[in-house]
Amino acid sequence: MNAIVEPTSRLLGERELRPWLEEVHGAWMQEVLGVMEAARVTGAGIWVRWGAVRYLNDEFVKRLRRARSALDRLRPWYPDRAAARLWALGELMEQLRLQLDRSVALHQGAGEFGLLAVKLLRALGCWCREVEEALGPIEWESLPRAGRVEIDRLAPEEPADTE
Repeated sequence: MNAIVEPTSRLLGERELRPWLEEVHGAWMQEVLGVMEAARVTGAGIWVRWGAVRYLNDEFVKRLRRARSALDRLRPWYPDRAAARLWALGELMEQLRLQLDRSVALHQGAGEFGLLAVKLLRALGCWCREVEEALGPIEWESLPRAGRVEIDRLAPEEPADTE
């Protein structure tokens, strides 16, 4: 997937987390959009949609759960209202992912899949903006080491070395 510069080195020159979060989220949105758009194309067959669902059930859900867990641990650094919205958007994305899985398993057409895919993309976009609003103003230098570790978890995992 997309390689993102580690925040620990990238953020040394940044005062706030927002620029890095926007970069990470922009790359994630493009990745998910690429997968979902291929499955929404007129004429895309069941196997293309199944591939999109496999991506959602594997890579997407791992990253989402890792990010949600990190946000839970970063909770002292952002407002309650943001925490409630992030929780709700996270739950919505989990439910939409499950609906997309069921729609393919039940051999629903591309139309229903497409509608659910758009909802998931919108929810992810809202979630990313909420994270940026909640954590963006935080200064990297103001976070303790534990907070910095959690911020690192918002980025994609580095691929394992195969050497």
